[in-house]
Amino acid sequence: MYPHYDTPAETAVAYTAGLLDAVGTIAVDGTEVTITRPATPEGADTVERFADVWKVGKTRTEGEWCAWTVVHPRAVEHLLTLCLPFMGEQAQRATEARERAQAIDSQGLTWTPGEERWLLHHWHHSNAQIAEALGRTENAIPHRRRALRPDARPARAPRGFSLDRILISPQGYAHVPGGCVHYVDDPAAAGWGWIPFPPMRVWSEVSADRPARATAGNMARTASRRCPDCAVFLAP
Repeated sequence: MYPHYDTPAETAVAYTAGLLDAVGTIAVDGTEVTITRPATPEGADTVERFADVWKVGKTRTEGEWCAWTVVHPRAVEHLLTLCLPFMGEQAQRATEARERAQAIDSQGLTWTPGEERWLLHHWHHSNAQIAEALGRTENAIPHRRRALRPDARPARAPRGFSLDRILISPQGYAHVPGGCVHYVDDPAAAGWGWIPFPPMRVWSEVSADRPARATAGNMARTASRRCPDCAVFLAP
């Protein structure tokens, strides 16, 4: 599971699963899980304890009811994965909801405070490692790094990094996947070109005198300049 989410004690997970079975509402599209209790002091304490133990979701009170609701797809996936072994009546619905939550593209999902804390605590990890751990696209990580630490130095390529392609933007810059925040998740749709598996000398030689021409994607693209952040990323 995703390392930035807490894993409660087994007794707490089993208790959560029991209430999910009995009084929980599970959106089958994977976008929401809610446990509702009467708006009594005991009911309010129960939903507050869920939020405290799981460290996800929000509580609210409306009229005679109070509720704990988890809406972030990654949090829903985490919650249901842990609860499913203890569930009965709603196990099938929970399974379907978890599968739908897993399939929701992370692009555009709001970053949670837990994700940001995990990124800050593992700042030295590569973009690829962080993306895999958080269930995000690799391209999303440099953007969040820049937002969290705008004055931080650009990332450096991990040891053993293999250059699988040079991306060429419509502005005529050469980029390296994972090396900066400038490129897009779908270069083909954005009209970018690229050079698959280029020798490192191709990157080193990019200049106005020796522009690099795309051999895939939009092959009309040429790069006469290297992205400064990507140059730092690949620097020895």
